[in-house]
Amino acid sequence: MLQETWGLLGGEKLFGTRRTRTLGLGAAVREFNERAVPGLGGIWFGKQALLAILGIVVAERAREAGAHVRNIEVANAIEALACWLAFKSNSWTQDRRLRGINKLQAKGANFSFSQVRQRYFYVTQPMRMSSVQALPSLGFATNEGVRFNSYRSTETGRAFVASACDPFRPYNRDVVDHLAKWVAASREDVGVDTWQLTQAISPIVSMPRIATKVLVEGIRRDDSMNSRRRANVLDWVDRVRLSNPKRVSWSVRPAGVNESHWRDLGAGAAFFAVRDASIGVLDAMEAELAAKAGKCAFDLERDALPATVVDRLGTLRDLAGNYLAMGHEQQEAAAFCQECQGRERNVLRALITRDGSVLRVVGSDIVPGAAFSYAAEINGPMQDDPDAPQTSILAVPRGVSYRVGNLYLLNLDMNGQLDSWLAAEQLRRGP
Repeated sequence: MLQETWGLLGGEKLFGTRRTRTLGLGAAVREFNERAVPGLGGIWFGKQALLAILGIVVAERAREAGAHVRNIEVANAIEALACWLAFKSNSWTQDRRLRGINKLQAKGANFSFSQVRQRYFYVTQPMRMSSVQALPSLGFATNEGVRFNSYRSTETGRAFVASACDPFRPYNRDVVDHLAKWVAASREDVGVDTWQLTQAISPIVSMPRIATKVLVEGIRRDDSMNSRRRANVLDWVDRVRLSNPKRVSWSVRPAGVNESHWRDLGAGAAFFAVRDASIGVLDAMEAELAAKAGKCAFDLERDALPATVVDRLGTLRDLAGNYLAMGHEQQEAAAFCQECQGRERNVLRALITRDGSVLRVVGSDIVPGAAFSYAAEINGPMQDDPDAPQTSILAVPRGVSYRVGNLYLLNLDMNGQLDSWLAAEQLRRGP
C-alpha cells in the first residue's frame, strides 16, 4: 500500500503567464493539489498514462533482448513517435494533446530509434513528466526511488498496456514487441509509420473501452484515503458532466466528498487566490517601474506607493485574512498569509525578496531583476499547468485545484467526450 503522504510527491511546478514565480510557495501549492486529487500528477487524458507506462514496458522488453536502454529515453522516444504519427494523421494541426509540432515537422521521415533517442530530438518537457507520479498511484508501476529510470512495470500496468494495444497489430506483431524491435534495431528497418501503430499510441485517438475500465480501476484502486479522494472527485465531476450546471457553489458540499476533503479543497482555493494576488502586486509594481521616466528605480522609504500597487496590496491583505480565518493547518500557507498582513511597504519588500528575479530590493530601492520586462503588463491569475486546457469555464467551484479540472477532462476522455469539448474550447479561444 502506498504511504499516505501529502505535498512532497511529483514534479509539479508553478507556472506564470510570462515567467515562473514560485515565491517559495511550491511545497504548499503541491500539498493543496495533492490533498485535492492525490496521486494523479498532471494527467488530464488517458493516453498520457498509457504512453508513460508503455515506455517502461517496452524498455523492459528491449533490455530482455539485450538492448542497453533506459526508461526515460524509451518513453520519450515513444512519445515523440506518437505525436509525430498523430500530427501526420491530422495534417499537422495543433492539438492540446500533442507537443513538438515545429521540431517534429522538421525531422522528415527518419524515425529510427537511434535518431529519436537523441537528447534534443524532441521537446525538453515531454508529457511523461506530468505522468510520473500517477503510475505508482494507479498501481501501474513500482519505484525504488523518485527517478523514472527506477520504475518497473507491475502486472496491472502491463495489463493496462495490453488492454489498450492488443486490438492493434503493426506488421502482425504485438505493439510492445514491435516497439521493442524498433528500440533494439541496429540495421533492421523496423517500420513505424503504420495505421495500426497510430491507432494504438496516438494521443488524439481515444483508448479502447477495456483500457478505460482498467484506468478507472486504478483511480479507485483500493480503500486508502488517497484512492477514496480520487474516486469521490471522479464521481463528483461525473455528476457535473451529466447535469451540466452553470456553476457549483462553495456553499454546497457535493455528495460523497467528506467534510475534511471539502475543507482542504476550499482552503487550497483560498490560498491559490492569495498566491495569485501576491503576484498581481508584483506585476503592478513592475508595470509602474517600467513606465517611470529616467531612473528605473523606486525608493521604498521615500516614494509614494502607486495607487495600483496600494489597491492590489489591499486585495492581498483581504484574501490572506480570508485564508487565515479558515484555520487550516498548512503551516507554510498560514505563515505567508500572516506575512501579507503587515504594513504595505513591508509586505511589498517581502514579496520582492521572495521573487528576486523580476524585481530586486537593493538597500531601500526596488530595481529591475534579470527577468524584468519594460513591456510589463498586469496579468491575470496564474495557470498551474499551462499545457492543459483552461478549465475555468467548468462548472466546478471557482479557484479549486487544477487537478479537479484535470480529472473532469480525464472523465470526459473516458466517456468519449473530450474531442468535442476541446473543439468547443478552440472556438472559444479563437484563431
